Amino acid sequence: MNWESLTAIACTLLIILDPFGNAPIVHSLLRKVPRRRRLPILLRETAFITALLLFFYVIGGHILRYFDISDATLHLSGGLLLLLIAIGLIFPKINILGDDSPEPELPEDQMQPAKNEPFLVPITTPLVVGPAGLAYVMLQAAGGIAWQPLLAITIACLATGALMAISVLLISRCGKHFAMVLERLMGTFLTLLAIEMCFKGITLYLASLPH
Repeated sequence: MNWESLTAIACTLLIILDPFGNAPIVHSLLRKVPRRRRLPILLRETAFITALLLFFYVIGGHILRYFDISDATLHLSGGLLLLLIAIGLIFPKINILGDDSPEPELPEDQMQPAKNEPFLVPITTPLVVGPAGLAYVMLQAAGGIAWQPLLAITIACLATGALMAISVLLISRCGKHFAMVLERLMGTFLTLLAIEMCFKGITLYLASLPH
């Protein structure tokens, strides 16, 4: 087993999914949901996140071949998407995910679980699983399906759900400053990954040109 490759894929995808950065928005979305229902909702959304990413990993190679998308195009587009997300993490006022302003939390007796519960949208997608995450797992499928990326994707998704639940709990107790610090750190590292993907895409494109 190539532990280095597995760790690299899982950690990169974990940063792309950004559980710490998404925690304030998830906390805001769950304000109208009774507390006893919040953990089951996060568990359900984690299952959706895992299923969606594994699905796109399995069919990713077929999509790339059907539309004749080259590795260079996938690296460049994925890198640009990651760069946009990283900019949003480092500079919160530049929000590419839409309005995340908090809503007042209702008393328990005024909450309507069936009406206020998020289901697949918007937590699973587009909040956690966005174009960058889909592009990254499809990029892993470009060389064919392998069990190691499957395991890495599953680990990253489970870690995302766990960290998001912990972050939401900490935000409710400690405020948003905790998430803001981690968000900026992850944004800085994600910028490095985005630039590296762009450079690799440019290198692949130049190598494909006729001499």
